[in-house]
Amino acid sequence: MYCMFMSESVAPWFWFFSVSAGIAAAVCILFTVWRTPGPARYFSLYFLGLFLFMPFLGIAIPKRRLLISLAITLLIGVALGIVSNRRIRYVLVVSLAITTSVGWYGIFSGRLYAAPDWIESWEPVAQQAAEIVRNHGTVIGDDPSFFFFLTYLIPTSPSKVPGMENFSGYLSGSVQTQGVYDAPHWVAANRPATSMVLLVDGPHFEMPSVEEPKRWLDENFSMIESKRMIHDSCWLRKERFAQGIDQPEWRIQVKTCACK
Repeated sequence: MYCMFMSESVAPWFWFFSVSAGIAAAVCILFTVWRTPGPARYFSLYFLGLFLFMPFLGIAIPKRRLLISLAITLLIGVALGIVSNRRIRYVLVVSLAITTSVGWYGIFSGRLYAAPDWIESWEPVAQQAAEIVRNHGTVIGDDPSFFFFLTYLIPTSPSKVPGMENFSGYLSGSVQTQGVYDAPHWVAANRPATSMVLLVDGPHFEMPSVEEPKRWLDENFSMIESKRMIHDSCWLRKERFAQGIDQPEWRIQVKTCACK
């Protein structure tokens, strides 16, 4: 419910913003349900039913809850259109203005996101990786967003997976190119390493991490450059409440290695 009004641009643990915007959202919902006529309130029952049912389906995440927000949006629109009391209408408008302002402030500041993957700057990393591949180097990564950007910067060949030869997709999945690997493919190829290797370590989500390539490169290669990008100020709090899910302190870590 919080994300529907403020989006993920302002995390709930930034109390000054989240508490004020949360109160404004609660006031908006309360006055909307209170002042709309009976038939229009069915929108709220429909919304509440979907909102409570989604966890049972295992799809209770912000981007999917956005699809059911139309019901509550219609209810607020009805309230703004039919309420004759100017004070109540003023309260509704101010409440919406507060929640909208907090959400857009989070977007423009880029420092308050609950999920920093919205602001991960993968394009310059992919450009660096593409340059290394063109110079016959090796790139190892573990983040699907990184591979997505890289796919459009270098030539690829169709997948060798049976039944997927003509499927057009992104690197490390349905298409392949020489010199670009995720961790399992790199190990399966007998750890190929050229004179220059770029290791890209990201949140990786459901992809295998690059911990094994990282250890091997530390033992056999010299590090030329190391970069860290997009610091997550609340990674310790996420580690505490999201047991078993890797929560990196730095969303993007890039290491450039060369033969010793």
